[in-house]
Amino acid sequence: MQMCLAFAMSTFLLLALLGQSVAKRTVLPAWGDEETKQLVYEQIGRCRDPGNRWTWNGQAEAEWEPAFGEAVKQARADPNGPHAQTLQRPLKSTFGFLASFLPYHAALQLTTDRMKKVSEGQFSPDSHCFAFDYKNFSPGDADPHGCGFFKKSFQPLQKLRQCITHKLESSINWKAYKAVANKIRAAERDGRKDRIDLSIRDDNGATIANATGKWEVAYDSIRRADEMVKSVSFKDWQELDMKSIKKEVQRKIKTTVTTNTKQSVLDDDTIAAIRRDCFLISDDVSADNQIPRELATLKNAMPCYDLMWDQVEVPGAPQQPFVNAINMWEPPLLSTTTVKQEHYVPPVCARAAVALVADRQKRAPGKYKALSCTHKCRSWRSCMHPSHFNCICFACCFQNALRRLCEIDDGCCDKPPA
Repeated sequence: MQMCLAFAMSTFLLLALLGQSVAKRTVLPAWGDEETKQLVYEQIGRCRDPGNRWTWNGQAEAEWEPAFGEAVKQARADPNGPHAQTLQRPLKSTFGFLASFLPYHAALQLTTDRMKKVSEGQFSPDSHCFAFDYKNFSPGDADPHGCGFFKKSFQPLQKLRQCITHKLESSINWKAYKAVANKIRAAERDGRKDRIDLSIRDDNGATIANATGKWEVAYDSIRRADEMVKSVSFKDWQELDMKSIKKEVQRKIKTTVTTNTKQSVLDDDTIAAIRRDCFLISDDVSADNQIPRELATLKNAMPCYDLMWDQVEVPGAPQQPFVNAINMWEPPLLSTTTVKQEHYVPPVCARAAVALVADRQKRAPGKYKALSCTHKCRSWRSCMHPSHFNCICFACCFQNALRRLCEIDDGCCDKPPA
């Protein structure tokens, strides 16, 4: 083994001395096992172009590799550009004094230059990839937050979310819910302990539902749209006909953690409009219909939604993974949120790393387990086949994914600027 290493090193040095170029590492290098190669090829490929059928059949290089390399190179050209971080905070808001004996909650900041402006009608800032101008973006344009490389998946997802938020903000029942959500968040922000009326009432004063009262799930229209897309994204449609898909999507749109019954306050017309106009499923589908290409592409893009946030986390109950971790910067938690680790990689690398691990984490057969990964970080093999998930496992597997990307393109190696 030592002789092989010595020979390899001497050959490399000889080539350098002779002025010959050493071949650039490809996206599917020799180190990777077959499953890792397939994961890299298909997961990043899907978010690069969800309209393509990304099936790995032993290719030595992925078609998206040159564009990825250029995006990374461009980001690295700015030594002051944003990078990624692991964030942490104690769990004292949930466990009181016991929090000092427990691991900290972890979240990922995919770009240190996060959006901070709050749009009118929203509770929290948005994320760069949801505000990005995809229509006028061309390869080579400035893209410090790593959105442009994923244009073909991010643009239809941006359009989907814009459609949902518009439908919500036009709904009378949603406005009634929003008024209650405003009170919940204001009380938490101001530290008030007075009891809030959680009843959501229609125009006639009749109670539609009761809000949960938890500020973490007092959603604005953006966060409610996130919840819908995440819910619709999770179920595989391969065994469903179009009539069943229509029913399933409508059910997912109705389900929410914002009320104590887990049912939406939205009226049937608004739910149907979101299903028809946003999720592209018409009213008159039948079991014999084929899934339209545009809808199939949109569904294939949905797992890439997690990559679009400026920060991402595995949340606490009752929310399901993943969510925008913007709450880490909200007033109730802001004073306790700290940076656990800097990752000096461009945001495009951080988003690609999330693509490698997020979907498998959320589908772990054992689901959530609080104490997983608390003693040691998972191996890459365990990240590809997780038995359980939690916020610490996700942060650990993100770092493992960054190491895989570093071996693909050295621009994704975690190294501070010179």
